Amino acid sequence: MLALFLLFPLKNNYGQNIERDTQKLNTRLSEINAFFSSLMADPQRAIPQSILGNAKGLIVVMKNKGGRFVARKGGEGIVIVRDERTGKLGAPSFLQSQDENWGLLVNAKPVDTIYLLMDSDGLSILTENRFRIGSGVTAAVGPTTAQPDVQIDASILLYSLDGTSTPGTFYSGGILYGEVTANRLYYQNETITMQEILYNYSGDPTAEIMNFVQLVDRHVGEFKVVKKKRIGSIIF
Repeated sequence: MLALFLLFPLKNNYGQNIERDTQKLNTRLSEINAFFSSLMADPQRAIPQSILGNAKGLIVVMKNKGGRFVARKGGEGIVIVRDERTGKLGAPSFLQSQDENWGLLVNAKPVDTIYLLMDSDGLSILTENRFRIGSGVTAAVGPTTAQPDVQIDASILLYSLDGTSTPGTFYSGGILYGEVTANRLYYQNETITMQEILYNYSGDPTAEIMNFVQLVDRHVGEFKVVKKKRIGSIIF
């Protein structure tokens, strides 16, 4: 009887831990939404509609605020990709930054940053669970709505509310990696991977995790996302 009695508190504590940790991830999503909204509300920092609409993927990394689901150094965030057939954004995957050397650096301090993956080379960094922005794939500060005619040849474009870096400034930064524990908890799947969430997820994501998708879609607005046609194995 004593053994059975002890099992119940353990089970209750486990359930409480799941609820608490899920709420922490929902808080992260809310903070990401607030950051994105603030950036898009500032014409000197905002991402041009055409660039946002044509981005094949987005990574948002927030500076470390502490908690279970953050690295000891660095930051936390999400990554999301656009379905090449429908042009729609899918479900986000949680990720972390391993060290402090990531994002746009101001006085050696990390800042909240958005990385837009603009082409297949940009997307290629997501084939591994651990990757570095600007390593082997060109990354640069992107043009804003204040500089709509600036053309930048880079596979990854960076945006931040800091805005001290000149558009076109090349960048190479810290390591990012898929957040295994957080993804498995949030999607209630003990084997799910970052790649499965980004490219093959067919479940019913929560309203909280899809709020960011809807927020991005609202800012893309009436702009038509460039959709590529597939004929056999060739994409045009």
